[in-house]
Amino acid sequence: MSKSWNADREEEEEFLEETQPDDYTNHDSILFVIDASPAMLEPQDNGEIPLQSALTAVRSVLLSKAFGSASDSVGILLYGTRVKQNDAGHEHIYLLQNLDSPDAPRIKEIENIAENLDNFEKEYGSVSEEFPLGNVFWTASNIFSLSSKKKGTRRIFLLTNEENPHSTNIGLRNAAIRRAKDLWEVGIRIELFSMDKPGQHFNNDFFYSAIIESDEAMKAAESDTTFQQPLEKPRSSGRLKELLQKIRRKEIKKRSEFRVPFHLNDEMTIGVVGYALVREQTRSAFQKVVVTGEQIKEVESVVTWKCVDTDQLLLPTDIKYYYTIGSEPIVFTKDELAEVRTFGEPGIRLLGFIEQKHVLPHWNITHSYFIYPNDYEYNGSTRTFTALLRSTLKKQMAILCSFTRRTNALPKLAILMPQEEVLDNQDEQVRPPGFHVIVMPYADDIRSVLPVQGHEANDEQIDAAKAFVERLSIKGRFDPLAYENPEIYLVLQRHYAGLEAAALEHPMEEVADKTIPRYEAIHKRIGKEIQAFNDIIGRSFEGQQSAPLEAKSQHRSAADKKYDVEELYSQGELQKAKQVEGCLAKTTSADADADK
Repeated sequence: MSKSWNADREEEEEFLEETQPDDYTNHDSILFVIDASPAMLEPQDNGEIPLQSALTAVRSVLLSKAFGSASDSVGILLYGTRVKQNDAGHEHIYLLQNLDSPDAPRIKEIENIAENLDNFEKEYGSVSEEFPLGNVFWTASNIFSLSSKKKGTRRIFLLTNEENPHSTNIGLRNAAIRRAKDLWEVGIRIELFSMDKPGQHFNNDFFYSAIIESDEAMKAAESDTTFQQPLEKPRSSGRLKELLQKIRRKEIKKRSEFRVPFHLNDEMTIGVVGYALVREQTRSAFQKVVVTGEQIKEVESVVTWKCVDTDQLLLPTDIKYYYTIGSEPIVFTKDELAEVRTFGEPGIRLLGFIEQKHVLPHWNITHSYFIYPNDYEYNGSTRTFTALLRSTLKKQMAILCSFTRRTNALPKLAILMPQEEVLDNQDEQVRPPGFHVIVMPYADDIRSVLPVQGHEANDEQIDAAKAFVERLSIKGRFDPLAYENPEIYLVLQRHYAGLEAAALEHPMEEVADKTIPRYEAIHKRIGKEIQAFNDIIGRSFEGQQSAPLEAKSQHRSAADKKYDVEELYSQGELQKAKQVEGCLAKTTSADADADK
């Protein structure tokens, strides 16, 4: 689709729009708190060592942050070690890496420990004796407080296979729970990643539910709990793959696209937060640097403007904008242009309702947004939002509204399509509750496509097609996130594999293309059905395809024949080829004259 006037105007709006603070500027700090007791060094039933799995997961996060969020901080705190290293001098607590931006030396250090666990006992040791777990939480709080970056999110990723610490010491148990609640008071969140012991499934109800559920309950207390998802029930990970998946889901902090008021009428307004649930992954932007010896310094880009006539440098206040009307340029300042193009404050205004069955799929020509209630700016937003969501779901209605995402943006018509929360059989949220904001197209964005006249299938052909289509159908709900983007997947994987190999001084590993269909499995499963379908189609069209190919124009020479690309290329006559009724034919001077 060609770029429309709307797209051009959107680009110009980006240029004129003033930078607004949003959640993207927030700094994210993650402190991995890893249990290093002897139980974490015992292999699980599948042969994997919990401590090694934990360190491998940390390495994965460090790599991810280094490539995509280099300004974020990651730290590693071990507890249950024989040696100690922390500011307070607590026994059996070792600060392996302080909160800092991830880089190659820090990643190499984790790799070395994970790959050489035999040396772990010599360097750090592992003890089974009881010590206050509350001191671990206190040390974590102290690490965050000493960090130079105070703003942003602060989270603890706790990895352990001990389900019931201080089972016989109520005093230490209560002290640990109090310390964990103190973390909440200063804005630090705890995420539990539990692992199984051999022959034992981790049960968080013994101890950690008091920490996690109190954390979730406090979060719910800030707003109406009717809209919040159920209290999280951490499940143990029996394999490294499961642990990595759980950590990756938690690693990326949700960041909002916009925060705007939602005007239900002239007298009632609630607040909403908008998110982009799906975004195409691209390569990160490169940085220009200057290499002097062993030092690498980033180049600072400076933009200057010069007058064409006088060659003098111009200040931003000297620069104007103009539009040509007729033959006369109409000059505007930046402020005047922004004022002319301002159509109101950002927000969503309810215009009416429409039945969901009347919302057509092709209206969604661009990616939609997803909105949640925002009680921080408008008290009571969650209750009203929840009532509206339930009502539209019950009556199968959607909302027609005007939508202005940011200052200086064009107001657009949009559809708010309600979505009900969906949980899987393990109470994990599959789809969140809320409204999809579908920005509706203008009339000239929708073009008529003439239907292609084809052959109508008979019952035999339809039954043959059903035989293999039904066997290839996906059971359950289709999840697009389970499939890689074939357009850029291999490019991205090779790009990051090359960066990782260069940074960590490793040989570059071959990247497997996961977008290639599994032809052997497909053939084994439905090869006979596909062959039967091809035979039926071949019989049905036998004799119909050859007749048009044999038909020749009056001027066509009997010496003409069909060619393939390789044959024409070998003869050096590929430039003379043209397409004739689906085949390549070599043109002659007589053909050219006849065509004229």
